[in-house]
Parts: sequence; C-alpha cells; structure tokens
Amino acid sequence: MASGELLAKIEALAEQEAEAATKALCEILRFRTVSGEQSEEARAEMHACLEYLGNLARSMGFEWRNHDDRVAVAELPYEGEFVGLPVHIDVVPAGDGWLYDPFGGEVVDGIIYGRGTQDDKGPVIQMLWGMKIFKELGLSLKRGVRLIVGTTEEFGEWTDMEHYFEREPMPCMSIVPDADFPVVNGEKGVLNAQLRIALPLAGPDGGGELRLVRVEGGRRANMVPDYAEAIFVGGDESDRDNLKRELARFLRANSEAKGEITEDETSGQVKLIFRGKSAHGSRPDLGHNAVLDLLHFLAQSAFASDDEADLAQFVFGWASDIYGKILGIDSEHPFVGRTTLSLGIFRWDEQGVYAVVNIRPTFGLPALTALQKVREALEEFGADLGVDVSAESLAKEPFDAIYVDESEAPELISALREAYTTVTGRKFEFRSMGGTTYAKVFKKAVNFGPTDPIDEPEMAHQPNEHVEVKYHLRNIKLYAYALARLCGQE
Repeated sequence: MASGELLAKIEALAEQEAEAATKALCEILRFRTVSGEQSEEARAEMHACLEYLGNLARSMGFEWRNHDDRVAVAELPYEGEFVGLPVHIDVVPAGDGWLYDPFGGEVVDGIIYGRGTQDDKGPVIQMLWGMKIFKELGLSLKRGVRLIVGTTEEFGEWTDMEHYFEREPMPCMSIVPDADFPVVNGEKGVLNAQLRIALPLAGPDGGGELRLVRVEGGRRANMVPDYAEAIFVGGDESDRDNLKRELARFLRANSEAKGEITEDETSGQVKLIFRGKSAHGSRPDLGHNAVLDLLHFLAQSAFASDDEADLAQFVFGWASDIYGKILGIDSEHPFVGRTTLSLGIFRWDEQGVYAVVNIRPTFGLPALTALQKVREALEEFGADLGVDVSAESLAKEPFDAIYVDESEAPELISALREAYTTVTGRKFEFRSMGGTTYAKVFKKAVNFGPTDPIDEPEMAHQPNEHVEVKYHLRNIKLYAYALARLCGQE
C-alpha cells in the first residue's frame, strides 16, 4: 500500500478513536501506580490498573496474559516472530508544584495532565490504540505484535522484565516509546551508587545548644530532589533567631535557593526546609537539587560542628559537579553525550550518611569502571576527612550505555523513518539520551517517541507532566503506521 493511502486510512481510523483513546489515558492516569511501593493499597492499585488494561485489550480482540501482576502482555497473535512494544505503567512519585491533581487525569484546554502522561502511561495507551488501528486496517500478517507491560521500570531493578523472559520469548525487534522522536538509538548507562559515610550526627539527647540531628532529602534515585530538610533540637530563642539570620544571608547570596524555617513548640524541633525543582535524574541540568542547597547552607552554618560542616562541603562539592570531573568519571561520546550524575537520595542521622547517586555513564565508560573510579575518589576524600566512605552498586548488574547502529536493525529503522516522515512531514534524524529504558534488555530495540523536542517540553518526572491531546493522537498514528510496515502485508 502506498504511503499516502496508508496514512489516509490510519488518520480516518484515528479520528474515530480520538475520544475513546483520550478517555482511556485519563482513566489510566488515575491509578496511583507509584514504582516500588509495597503496601497493600499500592499493590491493589497496580492490580486494578492491569485489570483495566486487560479489559481494554480483550475488548479490542487481543489476547491478554497477566503474569502475577508483575508483567502483562497484550498480543495480536501470529505463528512466527513478533515485534515487541515494551512499556510500563509504574510512575515516579508526583512530588510538589502541580497545578492539577497528578493522579486526576484532567483535560484542560486540550492538555491532559497527570503523572505518567509522557513516562509512560501515555505511550501505553498510544501503543495499544496503534495496535487496534493496525488490526482494523485488515492487512495480512507477516509478524505478530505484543505490548509488553512492565511494572517496575522506574524502580531500577527491572524484575518485571526478568519475570517476562522467564515466561515469554524475545521479540525479533522492539519499539520502545520512552524517549523522543524521531528515533533514539543511543542511551547512556545507569549506575545507582549507594554511598555510606561513617560520620554520625548527635542524637536528640544532648546538651542545651541548638544542634543538628537529622538531614533528609530525595525520594528516588532517578529523580532530582525537590525537597530537603534538616532537623535541629535544643538551643534557646537567641539560637533560633541566629539560625534564621543565617538563612536570610544565605538566600540573599544564593538567589535560586528557596528555604524556610518552621518551629514545633510541642516537640521543640526546628525544621530547616529547602525546596527545589524535580527533574529526571538523567537531566540534572533541568532541575534544582534541594539537597545541594541544604548541604551548601550547612557547610557555612555556625550550628554545624566543624566535622559536620566539612562533610557537608565534601558532599556538596562533588555532587554539584553534574559531569563528574571531581570523581574522575567525566567522559563524552560524540553521539551518546556526556556522563552525568545526580544526588538523588540523602539521609544523615545517628547512623551516619546514606546516599544514592544516579550516574549515567556514556558509551565507552562501563558502569562498573565508573563505580570503581567513584569508589577510589570518595575513599581518598574520606581519608582526608578522617571518615570511612564506601560505594557500591544498588543493582547486581548496572547497565552500560547502548548504541544501535542502523546496520544492526535496517528493517526496523526503515519503518520508523517512513512512519515519522510520512505522518509528521519532518526530517528524520537519530538522537541519543541520558535516560535508560527497556531497550537495554531487548535485541534490536530503539526508542520511538513519545515526545518530539521540536514541539514538546521534556516533562518526565517533573511537576505538571502533560501531553496535548493532538500529540496523543499523533503518536497513535505513528505507532499504527510503523506496525503496518513491520507486521503487515497486502
């Protein structure tokens, strides 16, 4: 079928499905499927979301298999090879700063708001409707299609995909909608380095002076923290006034920092709060790390001991260097880009410091090599401070960067190129990114959408994540077209 005829048929079908596809995205956004949460309520939300998707898939005529609420498959069956569409329904925590309910699925002025609209519930619905429209084209099959729905992508361990491969075969090729258009065929690696520093804070039972007893910030390794707090106890009104004056001076000198002090008369605690801006851990440049502001403040505060101030300055120094020069991991690939790091989790109390640093090694820097360099640098700094520092990987096997050359998957790239240029009328090009996706565990896998940087801001993991309805429908057309070329024949 000629490209113009195919596009016309897809556009007509997509127009008929527009209302239903938009409603379905709003519905799926309302399930609070926050990655890694293990409460009974959280598990019930994940189960309900999968049940909702299963009912949708079956209503479209697809087979549906739910493997223990850990991974599910919607399949257009075919006796032979199939194209995989790996997606995920888990999302990162909402964070602060939303104009609308992050789990409300609200449509305002043609824009759908909600956590997961870009990453990755929007693509789940777009791929499912792409499959539906492809099926309704009535083409003979040369390959099957399977939507592979994960539940722990954001958590980092990807036990969902391990569960999948124990029960289902590897696709012959895969389209992953978890990045940008046109095609992202290069991804940085991902290493979550778990750090421990043996310098405990004083406990709540101590002398009468105002003293630091806890520092905390960050919810997920792969998110730039938008909130951090320090708890002080003891002291008198004069101490508290001095702390407030310190904060005022700090905020005048650091105009991007946002801080406040609250007091609890019942407990006697003084809470120092900093607020930043959340962003994806692979793009620390798009966020503002509240933990770094807090550490920067403590490094200068008279209410931190000399050792505490030195440690705060030590962590602030290397963690504010987002390209890892200080830790010896700064490296760059001409296509995949530059290694980055983001301090995603920080806890400091009577047990010492626990932190997780989200590192994105570029192509050519193996993740384990990066870990060893970080370990050596931090141990050297720790020795200078007189404290023990350890660094280990949270994952058993951190992911190295990937690069899929066009020659490795020519049919896949050809279909995606034709889909993009035909549907959008734009020039095709390859892109790379710092994020990590399921493409790392599937063969011949590249990212295709869901956002196009020409039109759309990167909102994954940020407040007010959204997708415009017109781009939601555009993506459905793109995925239907690509499937028609990869899986259909006249």
